[in-house]
Amino acid sequence: NPVTPSTEVSIAIGVVGNNTAKGSYDVEITTMANSGTEIDEGTTPNFSIAPGALHHFSVVTSGNATAGANFLVTMTAQDFYNNTVTSFSGQATLNDKTGAMSPIISGAFSNGARSENVTFTKSHSNNQVTVTYDNKSGNSALFNVLPSTLDHFTFDTFSSPKTAGT
Repeated sequence: NPVTPSTEVSIAIGVVGNNTAKGSYDVEITTMANSGTEIDEGTTPNFSIAPGALHHFSVVTSGNATAGANFLVTMTAQDFYNNTVTSFSGQATLNDKTGAMSPIISGAFSNGARSENVTFTKSHSNNQVTVTYDNKSGNSALFNVLPSTLDHFTFDTFSSPKTAGT
């Protein structure tokens, strides 16, 4: 039915086209006549799209690690669309393929993110850090844990004297 001039019309918009990006938005609406000329325009009040629930973790490492040395792991709690879940402040479980990583529980996240120094006591090729909380997890890219420098030699005891040739 045609709307007569000066009649107030309320339009409800129920679909947000870009639900993947958290942030603050408004929508511009333009009313057009059948001829294509603009009749009126307006802008909605500002509204926000908040991140969804925790879905997984982004786990970032840089280069190879050396056994016994600090190795930085950067973790971010993310929703299904990879938005940072800024409300996440938990402590996650950390593990890797060596089984010799410390710590195995992260410190508390702040605004959905945490950078943590870890150490490995064993060398290992193609290692990977896994971060888990409440059955939600994420894996780092593969990296190597290189052996540390030589610290000392250990000799077993042996009886003396020894006989040459035996």
